[in-house]
Amino acid sequence: MKWIIDLIVAFHAALPLNISRLLGRCYGRFLYWSNSRIRKTTEINLRHCLPELPVQHRRSLTKESCLSTGMTITDSFWVWRRSIASINQRLTVSGSELISKHLASGNGVILTGAHVGCWELMTLWTPQHFPFIALFRDAKVSEMNELLVKYRGKSGANMYSASAKNIKRVLKALKQNQVFAILSDQQPDPGSGVFAPFFGQPAYTMTLPHQLAKRCGSQILFFDILRTKTGWHLSISQGSKLDETANKEAFATQLNANLEALIRKDLAQFEWGYKRFKSPPDGDYDFYTES
Repeated sequence: MKWIIDLIVAFHAALPLNISRLLGRCYGRFLYWSNSRIRKTTEINLRHCLPELPVQHRRSLTKESCLSTGMTITDSFWVWRRSIASINQRLTVSGSELISKHLASGNGVILTGAHVGCWELMTLWTPQHFPFIALFRDAKVSEMNELLVKYRGKSGANMYSASAKNIKRVLKALKQNQVFAILSDQQPDPGSGVFAPFFGQPAYTMTLPHQLAKRCGSQILFFDILRTKTGWHLSISQGSKLDETANKEAFATQLNANLEALIRKDLAQFEWGYKRFKSPPDGDYDFYTES
């Protein structure tokens, strides 16, 4: 299985980026026209999260989201196997000075964002400029874990699977004034989150960024990496005020509001096909029965 995945990744990386993206759009069209689980989940999420949009607009956004998912897959393949130099030629960055500014405090920096655009670039760009650590969730296909560590760590990132043992590594890294990155829009494990509004819906939201910021005094910054015609643009921002002294629910609400603002910059590039609300607060119904 591993060699098959590696072969597919190598195939896309050998193509010019625009051709790889063209194939990605073809994959996305298949996701849409085959009425896939991703399309059905996207439709449900958009109906509940953006009810103010006209039906035709949501239908168009569903299609664009599926096309974007296809390109997210092929962009990931492309950057995983391409040289760092060739990736950097297509990547523009704004706001990196904020990381340097807050590292001067000596308490580390937490970079957080959502599944928007080509988030895989975060583990490739950051280690070139700052000491960096990140966690990843184990893939459903176990052979993929080794490849993920290899692909994502090729520019020097310290990559570890998400576990209680490795959270201690993150704490140590932040206390050593390193940078930690995490996508905060993914649903945490049971007992590791609280419910907070996300696009007007109660979403089980991770408390890890809050806990790390309180324990280490680290600054939280936000990032997004949007696709452009020729590559990607990485934007790092302060975001709106986060109150580390607030309770978990209040902080999670502030966190989600910042993530929502990032996502609204380009709604189509967010992964609406992810079952963000699969754990409802009362726990007695399935939000995604239609998918």
